[in-house]
Order: sequence, then structure tokens, then C-alpha cells
Amino acid sequence: MAEALFVIDIGPDGVVAVHPRRAELPVLVAPVPEEDKAQKLNTLRPPLVAIGCMMIPGKPGFEFDSSVVSPQAENRLRKFAQLMLALQQQDNQDPKRFAPCAVFGHADPTGRPDYNKVLSGRRALAVYALLTRNTKIWDVLFNNPHGNDKWGLKSIQVMLSIPLRDANAAPDAPPSPPFYTGPIDGKKTPETTDAISRYQEARNIARPPTGFPGEKTRERLFLEYMNAICHDNAGAPFKLEPTDFIARNKDKARQFEGRLPGLNGDVMGAASSTR
Repeated sequence: MAEALFVIDIGPDGVVAVHPRRAELPVLVAPVPEEDKAQKLNTLRPPLVAIGCMMIPGKPGFEFDSSVVSPQAENRLRKFAQLMLALQQQDNQDPKRFAPCAVFGHADPTGRPDYNKVLSGRRALAVYALLTRNTKIWDVLFNNPHGNDKWGLKSIQVMLSIPLRDANAAPDAPPSPPFYTGPIDGKKTPETTDAISRYQEARNIARPPTGFPGEKTRERLFLEYMNAICHDNAGAPFKLEPTDFIARNKDKARQFEGRLPGLNGDVMGAASSTR
């Protein structure tokens, strides 16, 4: 990568920043005997250097004890897209590459470390899935609660409470107004059922609409919500590939079928942290 832009943006909703350039110091290595130079070489592998970061606090990024990414994370994700696209333009390869990423999840200091370790991992996976548009990971989180981290109808209410653009519509098509305007309480009320039905009808998912967020409804809703909160400055969805992460999606042995993936190196969770 070429010299990174100096960018720092700090707000109540988090941080996006480029780190100062690290000094490049000389490396001392042992000599290779003259008679072995044709067969042996001292090999150096430069260490990984963090060149930028995005930090989303527990609030507004996540509700307490939840791995559902909040709509309030949109501004930080937009700034992150701006940073990543700027860094991509400085790459000297063709095609230009994104700087490889890793996602670290945290929980606050309250609660048991073993519980928070799982919660922080779920939060990291939720952000990874968002960046890669992997709706299957969100569906596993939805179907497998962890303590009070229950996506359920509350997550559906959250997603239907913001304007959404039809994933099958033209890129310049205006988004639909929020389908749900009631309280975010996770309760199965007539207002919630009606909002789901109107969404299903608008997207031609179920005929007649069921008012129940089944797998097809969730897949479409998750994608449209991801696009709504993770986009560039022009409003175009911002997406990374699994190979844009630091381990290049090499954790194949732990890929999931109805359970959470491993993704070692790409996604990591901590037991607890201050906010």
C-alpha cells in the first residue's frame, strides 16, 4: 500500500481514523555462509501493521446485551466505506485492492467472561456478515439466541423502522418509507404483523402475505437493511469480499451449516471491555 491518507473522524457514534505511518527500521540478520548461499537464504516476513480503524461503541452500535447492528451505526459505516475506498485508490496493484480487514467484537465489563466472550463473538460476526452481505450468518444469529441476545421480532421491527430500497429495484429508485412505526419492543402486535405483511406484499414475497418473518422474508429484509446502513457517500451499497479480510477466509474447516462459522483471524471476540 502507498502512504495512507491522514484521516480522523471522532463523534459520539464512534471513530474512523488512519493511523500515523510507522517508522521503518533496519533489520539485522545473521549472514549465510558463502558455501551455502546458493541453497539457503535468510527470509524476512514483514509484520502486519494497522493502518486504520473503525470503532463503534456499544451504544449506538448495539443495544445492551444484543448483537443486532443498530441503524445508528450507519454514519460510522459510511465513514469506513469512505476510508476504505480512499485507501484502495492508493494501491499500486491492478486491480486495486482493499487493505485487508479484521473484525474485533467486545462486550462491556458486566456479566460473566464466558458469556461476554460469546456475545462479543456474535457482535463481530454480525458486523462481518454486514460487510460481506452474508445474510446466512444473520439468519443463524436470528435462530440461535444467546441468553438475552434474542433477535426475534425486535430485530424485525428495527429493520422495518427505517426506509428500505427494494433490492430488485433500479439503483436510483427511491427507498420505501418505513413499514413499521410502532415501539421497538419485540411484541407480536397487530401493528407488527401488519408491517411484515405490507413488506411481504411490497416485495412480492408471499401471496397472500403471512405477517410472519419466515426464511425468505428474513433473507430479503436482512439484505435490504444491510444496504441501507452500509453504503458509500453516494448511497451505493458498500461491500467487501471474504478475501478482503486478513485471513482470506481460509478457515474452511469451520464453515457453518446452521451454526456460527469459525472465521479464525477474520473475526475475533473478546471476553469483556470498557465501552
